[in-house]
Amino acid sequence: MKTLALTLALAATLVAGAQTKDTLRLNVNGNEIIILTDNVNDLSQTDFNAIIQRLTAETQRIMAEYNAEVDEINRKQTAGEITAEQAGEQREAATEKMEDAIEILSDEIENWADRYGEQMEESAEDPAAWKAQWEANAEKYEAKDPPTPPNAPAAPEPKKGTTVVITDDGVTIESDEDWDPDKVKDAREKYKANQTIGYFEWYFGWNNWFNENGMATDLGTPQTTELDFWPSMVWGFGFGGRTRFGSSQINVRYGTQFNWHFYVFRGNNVIVKDEVIDGITIMPDPTRNYQKSSLRSVFWDFPVLLEWDASKPGKSNGFSLAAGGYGGLRMGTRNRQQFSDFNNDRTEVRIFNNYYTNQWRYGLMAQVGLGTFKITAKYDLNNLFRQDKVTPDYQVGSLTLGWVFP
Repeated sequence: MKTLALTLALAATLVAGAQTKDTLRLNVNGNEIIILTDNVNDLSQTDFNAIIQRLTAETQRIMAEYNAEVDEINRKQTAGEITAEQAGEQREAATEKMEDAIEILSDEIENWADRYGEQMEESAEDPAAWKAQWEANAEKYEAKDPPTPPNAPAAPEPKKGTTVVITDDGVTIESDEDWDPDKVKDAREKYKANQTIGYFEWYFGWNNWFNENGMATDLGTPQTTELDFWPSMVWGFGFGGRTRFGSSQINVRYGTQFNWHFYVFRGNNVIVKDEVIDGITIMPDPTRNYQKSSLRSVFWDFPVLLEWDASKPGKSNGFSLAAGGYGGLRMGTRNRQQFSDFNNDRTEVRIFNNYYTNQWRYGLMAQVGLGTFKITAKYDLNNLFRQDKVTPDYQVGSLTLGWVFP
């Protein structure tokens, strides 16, 4: 329907005689461009009257067919020949057909505009022939006034206009108000400030889990954590949008993230799903020499952040602070074990199991950055493992380094 509104709002008027210069006005949805020239026939080899007549006739035909089809659908529904649901489907099909026809007409006008531009370039090389051709076309159509497009709403009088003045000395652009480059710059920055822009982010870092007593420990021994911190990494990527509030430095950032969390156990610690106690345990396995034992969980998160950004509108080069929250869905969990068997051969086992991890998670996050570089801290408010089973009451926290590219 957007194309239809644009087409129906297109009008052109050629006025001569009462004014010093010939005038060509183009108005599209209230945005007006006025071209003043000593002779409007000098503008192009293409006849504006002919293209407007084509536009008007085709628009009339398309709308007449559409209205007739809708009337017939309404008649059938009133007569009980079709149900309300069937009538709705047929109206939707008729609308799509009408929009397709308008789109085809729009393509035709666009092709005409392309040819217009090409002819303008060619005619610039031979102005005399250009003028002669225009005079010939003008004599052919001089008695024809361009018709008004059907059902076209009256275009509102623009508050401000732009005037292109064509003379022997060249082309100049005038405005209803004085030309001020600073105002143009301010308008551009205001546009960027109000604009919602997209972003892509990539990050990596480290994660750990905590219980009510602080860092999770091995078998209650406070001196040793279950996890080996440095290999217990998290990495991920995401994308979304950022909307600035007016011309302020406050943004709201929202999107989606995919996160891979790796929990690498120290020494020979392994995680076991114990059906006897209907839970899990994390304990040493003295029967094997583990090179690596880890649990991996993949989450699909949806963060929302309120951000203060000192960057200028449309830029990402300033200091920023952000805080917010997130919710997420667990996509999968896997246990990976690497150890040496009785022949001292290296063996790897991968077990795909949820290990009673929660299907959902939610938490708080904060971020500090300079330009595109960001440091992000996240903390889950719910437990990693289900509390209706015999599981540790661990919550996950992470610290990541990353980049956000607008």
